[in-house]
Amino acid sequence: MKKVKVFAIGKLPRFLQDASREYERRVNKYCSLEIQEKEFRGISSEKVQQEKENEWLREKLLEHRDFLSIGLDLSGKAIESEEFSELVRETMENSRGLVLVIGGSQGLSTETLSLVNRKLSFSKMTFPHALFRVMLLEQLYRAFTILKNEPYHK
Repeated sequence: MKKVKVFAIGKLPRFLQDASREYERRVNKYCSLEIQEKEFRGISSEKVQQEKENEWLREKLLEHRDFLSIGLDLSGKAIESEEFSELVRETMENSRGLVLVIGGSQGLSTETLSLVNRKLSFSKMTFPHALFRVMLLEQLYRAFTILKNEPYHK
């Protein structure tokens, strides 16, 4: 079974944990999903916080070089769910797995983005990154149901 790993900055608030667990359960029917999160607290400088967050994400990306990696960033390409499902299919067929990277409220640094294979944007709108994680898991589930021609998508 192929692996999908999500590396995310910040912990989910309780009101989003149930939604996340539900989509994690659904996605795990199609792949081996692992989510690693890290929260950086008590740092007075936003710049230093972003540097620490991105340092952790870069370590994770370097550990998983044999996976296709996608950075979720406003500068990325916006695609439709069907195109995302094709990307998931290609990844599952042609690499060890997929890594999805969600930065903190400051976003992903240029250095971190230079390590990913692709950059995707869900929208030009701003979303709380904790809510975005649930949205990403839902889109991942949707991608698998599209690939399996299951009725969830429509």
